[in-house]
Amino acid sequence: MSEEQSLETFGSDEKVGTYLCRIREARGLKFTQMAKAIRLNEEILSAIEENRWEYFKIEAYLRSYIVSICEKLSLDKNLVLKQLSAEINSTFTLISSSASAASTASLAKETENESGQKSEKKAPVVEVVVVLLVIAVLFFVAKLLNSETEDRTDFYATEETDLFPENSTAQQSESDTLAQDTVKTDTSKAVPTVQTGKPIQPANQAQIIMPAAQPPAAQPLPSAKPEPAAQASASDDSSKDVLRFECSPSATDNTCGIKLIGFDNRMIFFKRAEIRYINHNDTSHVTVTVPERTRLLLNNERLDYGKFNTLLFYKGEIVRKTNRELR
Repeated sequence: MSEEQSLETFGSDEKVGTYLCRIREARGLKFTQMAKAIRLNEEILSAIEENRWEYFKIEAYLRSYIVSICEKLSLDKNLVLKQLSAEINSTFTLISSSASAASTASLAKETENESGQKSEKKAPVVEVVVVLLVIAVLFFVAKLLNSETEDRTDFYATEETDLFPENSTAQQSESDTLAQDTVKTDTSKAVPTVQTGKPIQPANQAQIIMPAAQPPAAQPLPSAKPEPAAQASASDDSSKDVLRFECSPSATDNTCGIKLIGFDNRMIFFKRAEIRYINHNDTSHVTVTVPERTRLLLNNERLDYGKFNTLLFYKGEIVRKTNRELR
């Protein structure tokens, strides 16, 4: 043990390179073996063992090479580096392993804190983006549904006008008649005038002086047409047509779907039978999801409507059969 300690002790005026070379030879390691073991260029190792410190432009590199050599030869690297500093008059400060570990831990903690703060900052931004995306999607869906409803309304209105132009003319004439009746009624309620033709003016707030005047000529009241509600109440069950839909199940599905425009807000699915009542003198639009499995009876009489999914009824008959894309 004493021989080992004396072997690792620096001799008087012994330089670091000479010391490392002596310890290597004492350990039985050849020059090439040493260079290969620490993965160091032989020229660099030769410059170290020959004490040619001017070869190294950066002192930090030199110290790292010496540390690798000390670790391979099991030497005290702090003692060797201290001797090197005294030999080359260096002011390089060596950071101890404990201080280095503490510094590394502190740096890691600071990095972790910074990353945590960044993640906390990013979290609200992500939530805001998600909320905005959800609002945009809901707005787009609502707009799409509104446009689809308007397109369907325009389609059925145009279709009904093309099929029955007389209904449109009758409705227009009825509107004109009602407007004329309103004007006549308002005229009949006008303030009576005196013989001079001037309207009566009140004398004061408490009393109104009414001079003698000719009573207005009686005008015959125009014959008013019954309101639609009265017509509906006066009509009997004979103005209604009964539509009965019967569903035939298949191997994969046992439901069918129908939708009566103006009555059903959405497609109604059923398994056996479904009944709808429609006005005999009005147009009615019916949509069927699976015509091939849906049997249709009008007033208990079966109708053959082929494989069309959109039917238009008027006065107890199918007046138009079309195929539309069902959504």
